[in-house]
Amino acid sequence: MTYRIRVDLDGAEPPVWRRLELANDLTLEQVHHVLQTAMGWTDSHLHDFASGDSPADDLAQHYRPQDSIDNDLEGIDETTVRLREVLVEPGDRLFYTYDFGDDWTHTLHVEAVVPSGADHQSPAICVAGARACPPEDCGGVWGYHELLTALSQPPDADNKELRDWVGPDFDPDRFDIDDVNAALTRALDNEALVSGLLSSIDPASPLGDLLSRMDSIPIELANAVAASLPPIVEPDREAKAAMLHRYVLFLDQVGEAGITLTQAGYLPPAHVEAVADMLGLDNFWIGKNNREVQTYPVLEFRESAQRLGLLRKAHNRLSLTKAGARARTDVRALWRLLADALPLGLTTRGPEVRASHDAGLFLLVGVAAGLSNAERNALVTAGLGMLGWRTGPFTELTSNEVRELRKPTEAVLEHVGAIPRRSFRHADSPDRPPEPAAAAFARAVLRL
Repeated sequence: MTYRIRVDLDGAEPPVWRRLELANDLTLEQVHHVLQTAMGWTDSHLHDFASGDSPADDLAQHYRPQDSIDNDLEGIDETTVRLREVLVEPGDRLFYTYDFGDDWTHTLHVEAVVPSGADHQSPAICVAGARACPPEDCGGVWGYHELLTALSQPPDADNKELRDWVGPDFDPDRFDIDDVNAALTRALDNEALVSGLLSSIDPASPLGDLLSRMDSIPIELANAVAASLPPIVEPDREAKAAMLHRYVLFLDQVGEAGITLTQAGYLPPAHVEAVADMLGLDNFWIGKNNREVQTYPVLEFRESAQRLGLLRKAHNRLSLTKAGARARTDVRALWRLLADALPLGLTTRGPEVRASHDAGLFLLVGVAAGLSNAERNALVTAGLGMLGWRTGPFTELTSNEVRELRKPTEAVLEHVGAIPRRSFRHADSPDRPPEPAAAAFARAVLRL
């Protein structure tokens, strides 16, 4: 069945409302997304549904996201409840509250119940409405009315602050039904895409675990994951050898005898020069390249080989691990070893380790999807933000902080040629998509 429902923003004058036709088998979680889209909210705050005489009624039954229930708010998981279970016939009401600070309460009133037919192929359609929803965080209904008063008066010193805050683009009278339905179509298509992705990815894989920790999956990430799923031909042995030759050369340099380190625990000058030459640092680093502590790319490369499980540093010697000794002569084993070891996190303790691990996964998704450098970096930034990584309660990660978090994995991808190496003279990498072999390597890491 299809419900024709009028949604009113309670207390708004003039009225702000939408008339929606909704499939009655939608879950309340899906209805939440429909309401956010149809009204024009940004889904930046908590919400809940309530059935009863009013949302504040002690006997009202509440339906909430599981996260809210886990944080000691009483209610039933909204993903387990369908619209037809809380609304049955014309006259029935359901309350929806968004943003527990501003308390935007909406009343959903069933106007009609009709059989779903050819005209109701979409589970959610807007058929009428009036006025734009208020700006987020404007102080609830009272703050909204104060804003409307300020906008109705000539600009002066008393209302300048409010006008500047809301900006010139807000038009309280604007309502475009075509825009609303286009947004609903995008939202429903995105939801179908995300649902399909989640069902096709092993939840025990690194990517599956990452996605399971996200309250919502940005469409950019969903599209990138979808682009990663079609089969990619795994490179042959020669292509793998070309990608991994730096690590192979370094393993040969260490050899069965190992390398005795300096008293301070660094590579001897002759070995530093050999690694610098192998990495082609002439165009990337200034200096004599004969002291590891002053030649960061060499130090970073050596430490990455240790963290990948190829080398072991003990008793002032650098030696091959058992896995490293095998990988030295078996390119396929080296390919698998690196794929299993990535992504790398920062070596510091604390949440930074998990955050950098997540940043590496987002970066690998971008490589697997064939995104350009700029697109990959935007994906990492957006993904970390969606996971809630912050440097403070209200402080977003800066571009430098995001770069530091993705750096451990990014460095390995640069060394195997999966992404262009960032020059130390020129900070920006060439902005081109990765080669097919690089995408295949990223897919191997993600277990796709």
